[in-house]
Amino acid sequence: DGREYAPSWSPDGKRIANISGQTGADEIWVGDPDGNNRAAITRLKAFQIGRPGWSPDGRTILAAVRVSGSIDVDRVSSDGHTQPTRIPLPGDSHHIAWSHDGRWIYFQSMAQIWKARADGQERQKVTNNWGDDDPEESPDGQYMYFRRDRSIWRISTAGGDEQELIKPQHDARFAAFQVAPAGLYCLELDRDEHTANLWFYNLQSGDISKKESAVKTSRELVRLPVNDPSSVSGISISPDGRYLLYPAVDHAETALVLTENFR
Repeated sequence: DGREYAPSWSPDGKRIANISGQTGADEIWVGDPDGNNRAAITRLKAFQIGRPGWSPDGRTILAAVRVSGSIDVDRVSSDGHTQPTRIPLPGDSHHIAWSHDGRWIYFQSMAQIWKARADGQERQKVTNNWGDDDPEESPDGQYMYFRRDRSIWRISTAGGDEQELIKPQHDARFAAFQVAPAGLYCLELDRDEHTANLWFYNLQSGDISKKESAVKTSRELVRLPVNDPSSVSGISISPDGRYLLYPAVDHAETALVLTENFR
């Protein structure tokens, strides 16, 4: 029992990390793609943990952890053999993401996107717009992608102007896009059809300086077979592009309890 959410494939596609509340508190669990050999690699007893972020070499995982009060960013070995270490970042840091080479980490703080060295030092602001979120570096390290309002934007990691790429066809779920070598996967909620759909936006066709080109070459990949589309939040695509991970609520129930002599 307990909720399972925030799935994340390892870089080599051989393991899956996610947040599980089956022990009564949120912990990071790691297991095989078929669901076997799952084990908790933390004993944080957290109220909430952000999506696990695998380092490029697959040896460590970063996550924003809320036990009580402020948020801590913890680093833990993916085999669970060492105790978590704390990265000195601001107390509201969340949506943590590694750079492609493992030298930097991106995070959202004070409603803006920042980056810092993997040890938390040399912090610097990446975007200046209030509300930018969900940073993710491209596999080749050339761009940092992020969400601004309902659109997906990017900025060169070498600096420069921010560029709006796409405005999804439907309501994009928060923290539900993933960068691929050829484009973007995006989870969208179609309120008219009452479905949660995975779309792919091709960023290699046409002139991407015109965001309409990505929309024209987009395609719907799959409609997720879920009872409650609004329960689907984050996604994770396997490194080979063959499999999709997503959390969903299959069944929920409540009960009325009559208590006598409660005064």
